[in-house]
Amino acid sequence: MSKHLGSSVIVTDIEARIQTLTEAFRQVASTDELPTSAADLEAREQQLQGQTRELSDLLVAHQVQQALNSAELGHGAQELIRRQPGKLRDCGRRLVRIRFAGGTAVHLSATYYARKCDQKRASGKRKKGMFPGLYLLGIHERCTPGLAADQVLFVADGARWIGDRVKPLLAALGLKASQHFELIDSYHAVEHLSAFARLKPRWSTLERDNWVRKQRRRLRRGHIEAVVEELRLECKGTKSALPRRERDYFIRNQMRMHYGKVSDAQMPIGSGAMESSIRRVVNMRLKGAGIFWNEDTANEMLMLRCYYKAGRWDDLKKLAFQVAA
Repeated sequence: MSKHLGSSVIVTDIEARIQTLTEAFRQVASTDELPTSAADLEAREQQLQGQTRELSDLLVAHQVQQALNSAELGHGAQELIRRQPGKLRDCGRRLVRIRFAGGTAVHLSATYYARKCDQKRASGKRKKGMFPGLYLLGIHERCTPGLAADQVLFVADGARWIGDRVKPLLAALGLKASQHFELIDSYHAVEHLSAFARLKPRWSTLERDNWVRKQRRRLRRGHIEAVVEELRLECKGTKSALPRRERDYFIRNQMRMHYGKVSDAQMPIGSGAMESSIRRVVNMRLKGAGIFWNEDTANEMLMLRCYYKAGRWDDLKKLAFQVAA
């Protein structure tokens, strides 16, 4: 999609997608094809739920694009730009991919401001600027407020001490049960499947690999019960404690292995991005030869670092001046 696609083309495209989904709902309402089994009903529910979320997101996207085109928001954006410490230039409309509360990503056209519109860094990346219209609508990190605040995902490797900390954290954050997911990192889950397969001496290497792939597919599709049943069957008659230990890992954590549900909610099923962020954001600033911190100053520096790396330093300055006032 062109980087400088006009906002009128964006609106037309969104309206066409809304019309397509609306027509799909009409067809479902008038169809003679009724579900005849549990599988049919489940498939129909999943299809309609997905289309409902997409339609809702597109309706909101249509309103957001119209707001970005409005004179009222344009005046607010100009005022926001004037309050910035450095002079920013109007670089024209840019295409930006926004993810909405239902998980749908939609390209919108918004005015982009930067100090130098065309100059690039040595790395080839364009220098940082801002979309003031998106900022005024509360759209940060390419996510709408509904998506950013709707649900929280806790991902861990299955260690019990980590799981024990989730409930107090939920209480401290004031989150309801429906507002969060707990998940075992998918890589760790597959590692335990591989460990179980290695404990089957009569299996060939090919049989082990095929078995692991089959169970991994089941996990990704949300069929954890089938995986647990398979492990139970394979453990029957065994005297070794090692296979039973791997089986018990899945039994104990099966409520934290709904990968299909989490994927449908447009959230990650692994902790790799977070682990990388810990290294890039936390460790590279707070750890080093001859560096020592006490807890209070480390937390304060970490807050500053997170705002800076997230590109929200101006938000922090605004909060600081509000408190000072």
